[in-house]
Amino acid sequence: MNLIISALDIISSLTILTSIVFLAYGWRRALYPSVNFFFTGLLTLILIYTLCNVCEWTWINNIFDDYGDLVGILIPLMWGFFFYAFLQQSTEQELKNRDIQFKELFDEAPIGYHEIDAKGRITRVNRTELILLGYSEKEMLGKPVWDFTDKPEISRRSVMDKIKGLTPPGHQFERIYRHKDGTLLPVLIEDKILKDEKGRIVGIRSTIQDITERKITIEKLKESEEFSRALFEYNPIETIVVNDKGEIINFNLAQKKSNYRMPRIGDVMYKDYAGKHEIDMYAELMRCIRSGKTKTFPEQRYLGSFLSITITPFPKGAIITSQDITERKRAEEEIKKLGSAVEQSIDGIVISDLESKITYVNNAFAQIHGYSPEEMVGMKIEELHNNEQNDELKKWIKQIEAQGQWAGEISHIRKDGTLFPTHTSVNLLRDEKGNPTGVLATCRDISQRKFVEEALRSSEERYRELWENAPIAYHILDKNGIIISVNRTEAKMLGYKLNEMLGKPIFDFIVPEQRAEAKKRFLLKISGEHIPEAEDRIYLSKDGKKIHVTIDDVLEYDREGKIASIRTTMLDISDRKKMEEEREKSFRQLKKAFEETITALASAVETRDLYTAGHQRRVTQLACAMAKEMELPDDQIDAIRMAGLIHDIGKISVPAEILGKPSKLTTIEMDLIKTHPKVGYDILKNVGFPWPVAKIVLQHHERINGSGYPQGLKEKDILLETKILSVADVVEAMASYRPYREALGIDAALEEISKNRGKLYDPRVVDICLKLFKEKRFKFTDNPAVPSVPSVNI
Repeated sequence: MNLIISALDIISSLTILTSIVFLAYGWRRALYPSVNFFFTGLLTLILIYTLCNVCEWTWINNIFDDYGDLVGILIPLMWGFFFYAFLQQSTEQELKNRDIQFKELFDEAPIGYHEIDAKGRITRVNRTELILLGYSEKEMLGKPVWDFTDKPEISRRSVMDKIKGLTPPGHQFERIYRHKDGTLLPVLIEDKILKDEKGRIVGIRSTIQDITERKITIEKLKESEEFSRALFEYNPIETIVVNDKGEIINFNLAQKKSNYRMPRIGDVMYKDYAGKHEIDMYAELMRCIRSGKTKTFPEQRYLGSFLSITITPFPKGAIITSQDITERKRAEEEIKKLGSAVEQSIDGIVISDLESKITYVNNAFAQIHGYSPEEMVGMKIEELHNNEQNDELKKWIKQIEAQGQWAGEISHIRKDGTLFPTHTSVNLLRDEKGNPTGVLATCRDISQRKFVEEALRSSEERYRELWENAPIAYHILDKNGIIISVNRTEAKMLGYKLNEMLGKPIFDFIVPEQRAEAKKRFLLKISGEHIPEAEDRIYLSKDGKKIHVTIDDVLEYDREGKIASIRTTMLDISDRKKMEEEREKSFRQLKKAFEETITALASAVETRDLYTAGHQRRVTQLACAMAKEMELPDDQIDAIRMAGLIHDIGKISVPAEILGKPSKLTTIEMDLIKTHPKVGYDILKNVGFPWPVAKIVLQHHERINGSGYPQGLKEKDILLETKILSVADVVEAMASYRPYREALGIDAALEEISKNRGKLYDPRVVDICLKLFKEKRFKFTDNPAVPSVPSVNI
């Protein structure tokens, strides 16, 4: 029994000792320091008591025996403290384990997490956010949260507004954070306000989620939607969507035809667009909707086009697609024409496989070889050539295989065995992958061309002889004006030998006074510019004789279309020039004789009418001045001058008494005076004037309204020369003295023609006459000489 008690005492002592160790290690954190001290002392006391009992320390046991009741009370108390401390320690360990689990959950959460204090500084951040932004915990803790955003100032205001309570938290919003490497990171943030026990805001707890993928997905979705819309709206195949009533609810055709403005649903019926088809497309549409079956109209004529239309029904509607196949139809027609063209081509066309076996020939190829197309299909290409060509043929085949083509001249054999020359072009045929499939060759019989070439070669010497001895001089110049070829005719004409002219500038053979102009014309010609025909050119022969020639230049081009040279022909016209000069001299003499004759006739008229002496000369002065002001050609001015000097020659038949009568003429006398234009015409009509002088004299009293004499002509029948002369005649007559009246003066004369402008006198002629007197101060002179150059005072 004592043994058991001793064992129990030992166990009790060990238990108490263990409790003390536990208390010293960990339980001290579960209790207040004063309680720990008391509890430790109590345990120590109980331990000593137990050891004394085991060791039988009598003097100490006596003391404990004296206080046995007190020790009995302390032992249960000790065990109570022990169990209390044990429970506290267990609770603390549980809390520690949970804190570890929470930290692991915090760090490994799938979203970023951080907390900031009232100044916006990060106080806590999880590993997910650190990885997301690329920073370490040390780099983020204590830093303002806005330092990690792309717009710090905006972010700072937003955070501080929430801490101050100005912005309600709790909603999600997007913000752009900046990764440590500088890249921008879109995130979704949700904030929660942190408050202390008194309800004051002490910080914000935030979660952030990377939404880069979501952003990309949204953009792709938008692009997909835009692509789908664009695919519909800009699809070249016209598409119309209708409901089951045939009302158009969407169509790209409508947008194209209405400047991309969609009509409202139901405003447009499909039958509004279907009426121009050859069949009732609206009825076909409704049948497809009712039956639910797709129907295609492959070649539906629509106005001047062909359409391929497909109606595809769907629940409560249908889709109508329309594709313009007009070009395809035309292409098919072109293919048919091309096939016909191949058959009708004058060039032979042959196709063979890679084994040189003929698979197709057109009619031309068969005919030039003397076969029918059916006879040639299946033949070998080698059968069209003789044995002597075999080596050359093999070389060409290798070239075709290497380069894909060959062209040149080669002889073929006809069915009757005769050889004939051909020009053959060969191309290697390939499939879509580029693999050779056969050979296509075009062949033309050049027997006729060869004959012509031979004829040309045989006639080349004859042509050279013709060139050298042609009756017309020839030379060819390069782009610098150097003679590169000249025929004997030209060399002989200029007195040189051929080698004396070749290589020399052509300008050296032209008279010095024409060289500058000749060089200028040459440069313009060689540059391709259009220039007027050259006047006669004067060349110098070797002995210094001047030779007049006409020249004709022709540009010669090289293969690239650039001007390479000029070919010039020259014709010696020295004799013709001499004849022209003699003819011109004779003409001048004849003209002088005419003028002298006219002057004599004018003087003869004036001798019969002394009161009107000088009238014809003055009229001529004014008429010629008007003609020059109107810029009429010299021939017309000469006609006016000649006619003006003798326009009153017919008065030679009127008695002098009537011409000089100082009183008003009777009707009979006036009628006699009015005969003078006709008498003058009869006198002059058989004279060989180079101008219509007689006709002008006949008409000089005609008026444009038909009131004149002797024929009563109107404007369109009166010569322009006559209209000018008649106005000058009226002005001079009114301005001068007459036996039956005093001179009325220039002002009265000008008033007369102004008043009757467009009635009696041509408006343009009147305006010119007024301009001469009023602006250019024209005055009549009494110079008796023929007014070849009228006197005009300016």
